[in-house]
Amino acid sequence: MGQCDIVNKGIDNQAQFDIETFRNDVVAAVASMIGFPSKSGLKNAASRLQNATTRSEQRRAKKQLLLEEKKYDDHNELFDLLTSQIFSSGEAIQFDMNPMDQVDAWKVYFSKRQYGDLNPISVSQSTRLVKSILTRVKKISDKRDRLMKSGKLNKREVAMFPPEVISITADKFGIMMKVIRKGLRLSDNEISSVEVYANRFRTTLEKFKNNLEDNPLINKVFDLNKASAWGIEGFSTRVDSPVPGESVVIFGEGMHNGVKSYKVKYYEEDGELNDTIVWLKQEDLNANPSDVKKELMSFYVGTFVNETLDGRLRYITKGTVPPIVYEERAGGEPVITSERAEYEEKYGKKVSNLLATMAEDYEYGQSEDEKRMTPNVHYVRGKDKKTVYKYALFKTVDEAGQESYEAILLNKEPYKNEDPTKRTNFVDEGYKSSEWDNVPIDEGWYRAQEERYYGRLRNNVSRELIPNSHKKAWYNFQRVDNQPPKEIFEELTVGESDTETGYGNFWDTIKDMRTTYSDIGDEVQKFNEVNNQRSLEIRDNIAKRMAKKGMDSKGIEEVLGKLFGIGGMRSKVFYTAPVVGEDGEIEGEGSINTPTSYFMLKKDNYFPHVFKVKDLNVMINNAIDRVEEELAESGFDEESEEYKRLEEGLQHLKDMRARQNGILTDDDGASMSRLIEANSNVHMKHISSWTDASYMRTDADVHGDYLTRIFGALHKNDLMADTVGAVDKLMQMEKTLVPEGAIDYLVNRIKMSVGDSDTRATTFFGRETGYDSMANRLNKLPAFVRGGTKFTAESAEKLTKWINSFPSMRFLGSSSAAGNLTQIMNQIIANGWGTFLEASKLLNGEFSRTKWESVVNGTGVLNILSMFNDIMLQGGDVEWNDFAMIPGTLIPSRNMTDLVRMLGKGRNSFILNGNKDIDKFLMSLEARSRGVMKDNVQELRELNKQRKEILARKRGEYWDAFATEEKDNKDAVVMQRFKKLIGEVSDQKIRQMVTWKLSWHWEPLKKVFTFTGTEQNLRATTAVMSLLDAEKRGILGGDDTTGSKGDLSIFKSDKARRIARDAVYNTQFGMTPQYMGEGFNGFGRAVFQYKTYAVQQMEHDFSVMRKFTEGSTSSVDSIIRINAAIKDAIVRAYQGRSYDPSAPLDHEAIAAARLIFSRFAASAVSSLVGAVPLLSWMMRKFGHQSFSMLRSFENPAMGIAARLAVWTAIIAMGADDDDNDDALSELMEDFSFLILPVFIGMIGRDIIDTVDYLGD
Repeated sequence: MGQCDIVNKGIDNQAQFDIETFRNDVVAAVASMIGFPSKSGLKNAASRLQNATTRSEQRRAKKQLLLEEKKYDDHNELFDLLTSQIFSSGEAIQFDMNPMDQVDAWKVYFSKRQYGDLNPISVSQSTRLVKSILTRVKKISDKRDRLMKSGKLNKREVAMFPPEVISITADKFGIMMKVIRKGLRLSDNEISSVEVYANRFRTTLEKFKNNLEDNPLINKVFDLNKASAWGIEGFSTRVDSPVPGESVVIFGEGMHNGVKSYKVKYYEEDGELNDTIVWLKQEDLNANPSDVKKELMSFYVGTFVNETLDGRLRYITKGTVPPIVYEERAGGEPVITSERAEYEEKYGKKVSNLLATMAEDYEYGQSEDEKRMTPNVHYVRGKDKKTVYKYALFKTVDEAGQESYEAILLNKEPYKNEDPTKRTNFVDEGYKSSEWDNVPIDEGWYRAQEERYYGRLRNNVSRELIPNSHKKAWYNFQRVDNQPPKEIFEELTVGESDTETGYGNFWDTIKDMRTTYSDIGDEVQKFNEVNNQRSLEIRDNIAKRMAKKGMDSKGIEEVLGKLFGIGGMRSKVFYTAPVVGEDGEIEGEGSINTPTSYFMLKKDNYFPHVFKVKDLNVMINNAIDRVEEELAESGFDEESEEYKRLEEGLQHLKDMRARQNGILTDDDGASMSRLIEANSNVHMKHISSWTDASYMRTDADVHGDYLTRIFGALHKNDLMADTVGAVDKLMQMEKTLVPEGAIDYLVNRIKMSVGDSDTRATTFFGRETGYDSMANRLNKLPAFVRGGTKFTAESAEKLTKWINSFPSMRFLGSSSAAGNLTQIMNQIIANGWGTFLEASKLLNGEFSRTKWESVVNGTGVLNILSMFNDIMLQGGDVEWNDFAMIPGTLIPSRNMTDLVRMLGKGRNSFILNGNKDIDKFLMSLEARSRGVMKDNVQELRELNKQRKEILARKRGEYWDAFATEEKDNKDAVVMQRFKKLIGEVSDQKIRQMVTWKLSWHWEPLKKVFTFTGTEQNLRATTAVMSLLDAEKRGILGGDDTTGSKGDLSIFKSDKARRIARDAVYNTQFGMTPQYMGEGFNGFGRAVFQYKTYAVQQMEHDFSVMRKFTEGSTSSVDSIIRINAAIKDAIVRAYQGRSYDPSAPLDHEAIAAARLIFSRFAASAVSSLVGAVPLLSWMMRKFGHQSFSMLRSFENPAMGIAARLAVWTAIIAMGADDDDNDDALSELMEDFSFLILPVFIGMIGRDIIDTVDYLGD
């Protein structure tokens, strides 16, 4: 045999081995879903037949044996069919796939179709499930064949069917399903990641708050006079006060001229705080005393904690450098005293490193720049006014966790000294504690006044400056005027707290928060590294394949740019590695940033920098001014690299400002690509070090907001990597192995999942549309109708959501919320009444509730905002008077009139011409606003001042800020920001009113009479029911120590969370467009508002019945099975036995019976009740809520069909139409609900009611 033959044979052997390995993988994958066919059931049935002694026993045993024989045959056929299909799919693409992807796709599909979590255990526990699965697999296979023959996706099906159905038929490889599934569970995955750390933050801060509230020693000193520190912000004067609508900072309280008053400071016109303290009557402050007390508490739990974490706020002590002692007995040589030795051990190396850096910084200017200051080196003028001291701050942490910064004097010299010989070096010679007598620094709390930029970092080994790096540090520490009492920080309450969290003092809080942030930094780095590695591998693979096809580098970059730009800026995370020293310690800062947050990776003082939009604008404008000034004064040649770098940086900053203010949107692909590239470009780091930490948010909510942003971006980044990889694979298959349109469908579904406005909608007639086309149509309207607005996909989406909001304000009240509770019937159909009662008991038990709530929170399904994110206010906090209409009437409230006036002020004609009443209106609106809305109204007032100044300058000129192409023009940006903020405040106002309707009620009744309360109740109960059912079946493993009788650890696994999430979304449904067909996207979101529930409920009921019937051999067999299931339920009830999901029963027939005797029966009963005049009148008069809940139990389609049948029969029998007008009218309303858009029906009904009222 020749050498070539040997090589070829080796290749053939390896190929054959790989094929057999793949075949084994396929078999294992299929077995993981349905198990291997087993004759154990046959043997047991045969044994029972052999041991049967009576005819009845023999008859039942023979029947069971026949069932087991059929089940075994079906199982074999199903197993062979699936393995054959998956192997053939792999063969078609040279086995470049993971068989588990196809199996997982089938599991997702079957879960959506109410089969639950398919696994060998659940399959073995049902007598007919295998038959049902086999029937469904065959039908899907036939559908796949028909679809490939047609060559493209059916647009009507795309419009109607949920993504799981389209994916299983369009892609037999499981590629689409894997990515779409991750997109559908995106918000849950984000919440699960966030909740771990958010819960730690909440617990830590609640302990500190409990300590402040309950400790008697703290209570004696916790007031405005003793604890106001540098002032309590967030207040303004009342509109009707002598100085109306002015922001104030509170420094104390007391009696002034016999009136309860506050000591306050006002702001100057330039925004600086006036140093003069004046008295303000309590009645003239736009807050009551309890609000002020609450804000004082928030100041310590939020601002004081957070600024300490970041290092801006420091407790400074005075340290010494013990002098070197020269003793005669030592021959005049220096003697190291114990004090000096202790100092050297504690600070010697740190001081030496600092001095080395100072020396290097002095030489810094020889090549490029002027000499620079060194971080952590500070200056102070002596009390004698003749001496200047240089000192450094070194952080220490004692055994109790108390942090302090010890000030070490480095040297002193005469004021304005230029002679180095007159400088006294303290580092070598030391100094006595008496030296501090001339230094105006006393022990206590100090706060930095600015964050200073110190130039580039140095390599820890070579000491060379690191290109494009930057170093910032806090500077100019000033003593806090009103030093907080030490009790606030040191006292710890003894005893049990009213809450379960207990107590923690200030330093306990700081320690716990630092530990949590350190853990966050570690996880985020690892998460991002994995994401980046996967993205790079995918990018390289795509680039190599395209290069082999002859595509040039420019073409490759264009394709890659489009692929990786699918998620827009919202999915981007930008990472800069920290500088690590030889000892492994972090020496220089790195960062992990999203487009709206900045988290520095450093050795000490972890804290995220999150900014409000108005502060981002200030910082960006300052940065633009600096770069423009540098360009003007640099003298660089315009062709030089340095000049181009500055120009590029300037453009980047202007793009950021334009995006921040709504001038650029994610629809602008070129601008987004430029932004993303600039954020990823190391040469931009120096230019982009424009943030100023003195503007950072320090409120208590910043921790949760940061977690949401960073983990949201990371999970989106992860999803984008999967999407690009999937698109790459599908591009090689489209039109040959997957139908045309599959790629576009996948990309569109992912864009819907990440919240991209530029998504496609497909009408039920097969016509493609979307928010972009909607925006184009709106822009064709006359300018006066649009108010000068130029619509984009994003603003068209917002308009659609606004249209949806008004019916929600009207109809989603207490009655609808109570009816919503009947939705739990879907999970009862799956798991039974016994599991429902058990879950309810666990969630309401005194000792079990907290443990089970922790399990549910970990699944992420309680993120109610993900369900109502179209219309609810972020944060969800509303007051009793935030309603849109005065309750019980259609009379608009003050909130609604504010909205109408606000919308009017967003028109271009108003913005460019002004209006005299806007100042008073905004002042009044601010007084009635809270939270983010109040911040935005305050910014609007500031922008309105700038707007009026601009209009005054432009008086007599023709100038249209909204037509100018100079979008980097500052005046135009102010006008654009004003307009954008008007829209944002209007949006928040709408969401506030909708949120009131959905979530406000008296506390004890919220779980029953609000939509958010009932949804949380439903989702939690559903999750627990599904987990208990999985435990009973043995799917989760565990024992009494880890299961429902133990620590619940088995319910916190990834598998358990997946089961809980699937149960919630498949029985309680997802109400946003990404869970529906594309017909419900775009303007279809408004047209089919509230129809998503009806559609999904009908789909659910149909799936339950189809799962049952497809397991039957005939219609007669189905009837026999239902009768047997009912009989079995009656026997179990009579014997006091509960339903056992692990028993080998006909579980599908049992579920179908539950459906028939719940939703189907409710449809029939409510139809009959409505048809009987007296009974109908009594139900409406005395049992309205009961009747409403009965109607909620219905299957929507069956309810209408039943009422139609009843009334057709009644009319045919000659009923008097006049006696039944109300009932017939109700029937027509049911039809209109399914056919007409809600907002049209709402308007039509109001017109008819008004005409009837006027007629009466």
